[in-house]
Amino acid sequence: MRMTSAHSAIWREWLWPRAISRARRGPCVRRWPPTATMCPCALPAGPQLQLALGQLELVRGDVAKANAALDRAIASQPARAELVNQAGTLLLQARQYEAALARFRKAAALGPNNASYWLYVGRAELALNQTTQAQESFEKSHQLKAQWIAPIAALTLIDVRAKKFDSALARVRQVLAKSPTDPNALVLNGDVLASAGKARDAAAAYADAQRQQPEASTAVKLFQLRRAAALPNPEEPLQQWLALRPHDYHVHTLLGDYFLVQQSLRQAAGEFETVVQQAPADVPALNNLAWTYLQLNDSRAQS
Repeated sequence: MRMTSAHSAIWREWLWPRAISRARRGPCVRRWPPTATMCPCALPAGPQLQLALGQLELVRGDVAKANAALDRAIASQPARAELVNQAGTLLLQARQYEAALARFRKAAALGPNNASYWLYVGRAELALNQTTQAQESFEKSHQLKAQWIAPIAALTLIDVRAKKFDSALARVRQVLAKSPTDPNALVLNGDVLASAGKARDAAAAYADAQRQQPEASTAVKLFQLRRAAALPNPEEPLQQWLALRPHDYHVHTLLGDYFLVQQSLRQAAGEFETVVQQAPADVPALNNLAWTYLQLNDSRAQS
């Protein structure tokens, strides 16, 4: 069973760490910065260079040359599981799932007691719709590192995909029973509740997470959830985040887009003015600001 695009967006950060994604509305359409690739800078010069070359070839779309470079990187230290896993991560980010899985399985064979390696095996298997195998890999990761939220989140996602919401919630509650203020567990709880259609409960979970540890990603989730569920004042989580981090121009942009849709043009202009001050080369923000000024009959639209 496949999830809707909206639900997939909720879960993306658990499968693709540090990825930032959002649905955009307004005169200009733009994506958040792409997922940061794993930097090989901590490796010795030889494998570092080959990993960088492999990454470059993946960006260019030449998978054969990329794999050749990754092979050379690994050949310099063939017993180093970390190196094999990093090669797999580059392939996973490039959506070369079968090639990534082969690397991850090799890393897990070299380091069978490393929970991270089994987690990556499961991620690649899940990307290939090998759900049973993925669950086994995530369970192995969880056994090796019982309190780590990542494999728990992955197992929870499998439950959610199968609409086993009670099972998913039970997993999260086990974590919360031991760590009731864990912000990651609270966010995961919100994700499950949102996927189950329990918008108000999900909003409460996200709000709890923000009280424990404010994060831009959680503020965005709470904003999007409240907006989709027609809950009052959906913009508040973004404004609260910006009160803490006033220089987060990505969130200023999202808030400006929202105000545009709401026809709150003065407020939209204020947000885009802030974006342009912080990122003068942001062309979509410049265009949105000019368009807003034009609608307001503001003479600055011509400047």
